[in-house]
Amino acid sequence: MNLFKKISEKLKSYEDWVTEANYYLDEGIYDKAVECYLKALEKKNNNPIDWFNLAYALYHLQKYDSALEAINEALKISPSNVYFAYLKGLIHYKRGEILVAYKYLKNASEKIKNDELFEILGDISVKYGRYEEALKYYLKSYKINSKNLNALFKAGKVYLLFGDIDKAYDTFNKILKENPNHECKKIVECMEKVVDAINSYEDLNNGLTMIKKKDYINALKIFNKVLQIDENSDISYYYKSVIAEIFEEYKKALEYIDKSISIFNRSLYYAKKGDILYKLGDEDGAIEAYNKAIKLNPQNPYAYFGLAILYYRKGELEKSSNFFDKVLETYLEELSEEDISILNLYSLIGKAETTGISRYYYEAMKYVDNLINMENSSRWWYVKGYIYYKLGNYKDAYESFINALRVNPKDIDTLKSLAIVLEKSGKIDEAITTYTKILKIVNSLQFTCEIDNILEKLRNGKPTNLEIQSVLFDIPVMYHKPNITCFYASNLWKYMVNNNPIGAYIYLSFIESYISLDEISQMVNDIKSKLSFEMYRYCELLDDYKSDESVLMQIKELLQKLGCML
Repeated sequence: MNLFKKISEKLKSYEDWVTEANYYLDEGIYDKAVECYLKALEKKNNNPIDWFNLAYALYHLQKYDSALEAINEALKISPSNVYFAYLKGLIHYKRGEILVAYKYLKNASEKIKNDELFEILGDISVKYGRYEEALKYYLKSYKINSKNLNALFKAGKVYLLFGDIDKAYDTFNKILKENPNHECKKIVECMEKVVDAINSYEDLNNGLTMIKKKDYINALKIFNKVLQIDENSDISYYYKSVIAEIFEEYKKALEYIDKSISIFNRSLYYAKKGDILYKLGDEDGAIEAYNKAIKLNPQNPYAYFGLAILYYRKGELEKSSNFFDKVLETYLEELSEEDISILNLYSLIGKAETTGISRYYYEAMKYVDNLINMENSSRWWYVKGYIYYKLGNYKDAYESFINALRVNPKDIDTLKSLAIVLEKSGKIDEAITTYTKILKIVNSLQFTCEIDNILEKLRNGKPTNLEIQSVLFDIPVMYHKPNITCFYASNLWKYMVNNNPIGAYIYLSFIESYISLDEISQMVNDIKSKLSFEMYRYCELLDDYKSDESVLMQIKELLQKLGCML
């Protein structure tokens, strides 16, 4: 049988071999096509089409060296054939000889209008950083063949290299109209979620205003509304945690703050977790959370303050004093004026009570006055009265407590403190009147017995020896109130840490409109340029993308300069 086959092959003419080779080529049976073309070329080797077809078959078999030899033979015979040059360019491209490939493909593109050709030219242009040229080629490729969505996808990615989010978004949406399950769907969804999250800032700010006004239920509704728009709004869970803490629902508060942490591993959230764990009686857990917050950001005043209060209440005054020092030494640019005053006020009182140095009380007075000027609150008048009391100035302590009662006439703690000051001032009758007033407000058997015992002593001319408890045992719920720049900055960091450079780029663009310093502007431009490349890389890798560490470090440096590291 083999002998018959050999005889049969010898009897075949050149035309027979070419006919058979062409058949195999058309059918995509490239190895058979190569065999037949080689047989044909043994009989006649001056037809450039045969060499071209042989090169084409070898190209598809990934035998690029042999393919190059064959196409060179074709070009020797017909050097001006643009299709031969096109195939030669493709072969060089596959061999990794990009610049040589570009030369042949570029020349071929002047006469051949082929979507694959223009797409490859776009790929080469991207490789050598000629992005405008790449975009032109990709769009030409798509114009020639509107079914070539891959070329359009590549054009969208180049728009991201230019930082043109809008055009990239429109391009990807055009793809999704043709193929709803295209991989760019994830990118479009990412863009839309980021925009929704940015638009939620006004709602978040309104929620903060509601908390400030003690309208907690409406604040809660606002944060829930934000979470319907952006289920990963870590800051909304943070404020829900704050509200739960205010209502003393500490387990619920812990649940919310853990949700924030699961979305964004942030120093601010660990400090809040420390506050909540302490109130749940878990001192060790609280200390661990505060230390985690400090590890993430050594300039977190809330964490130092939490530790200072914790150790003060444990009676470990030296440790407490050291942590109050940390609060006072920390640069607090990121905080609101109100938060700065509150932290400094209580830390100075803490220093006075852990060191016995009364000078700290005088310094604290500046901050309590500042807070009273911001808000005529019974709390701040009470703290002012307490400071005067600790300084032995009962006259001004009395006036401060009276001012507190003008704002909140039925506050039991203020009435009790007022009565103590009256007793120490020798105004026993007024002290008795004040305690009697307390009895009319409070309907509690235990409390009534306590007050009755005090009244009995006063009426019998005996000292009660009562002292006003330190205000460090009644700290208001602390929470962060970021300005708009720090809101954007924290989200810039969150998105980049969570491997989403598109979100990071969008937030950085918003930050750019709020800064004026030339030094920072230059840094922003540099980071934007790198994020443009990161966005392109993200589209290339999608689920396998990881943020570049050097870019993360640059963003961290920017946040430090902006004073937004919490």
